[in-house]
Amino acid sequence: MAYQGIDLLDAFRGRISARKLYVLLKALPADAPLWGAIKAAEEAALKPQADQIRDRTKYWADRGN
Repeated sequence: MAYQGIDLLDAFRGRISARKLYVLLKALPADAPLWGAIKAAEEAALKPQADQIRDRTKYWADRGN
């Protein structure tokens, strides 16, 4: 989008509408780095981390269940 003179800040500043941003993002090719970054972030958010598991275990142990 840089070649069009548009960046993400334009959406936050109100220079482009949410609909235009949506259309621009959907027009990106399937192998664009954005989609890889989104997929990696979603997978990381779904996998419980060791600290989260320990915290949950401690929480339930403290409750006496």
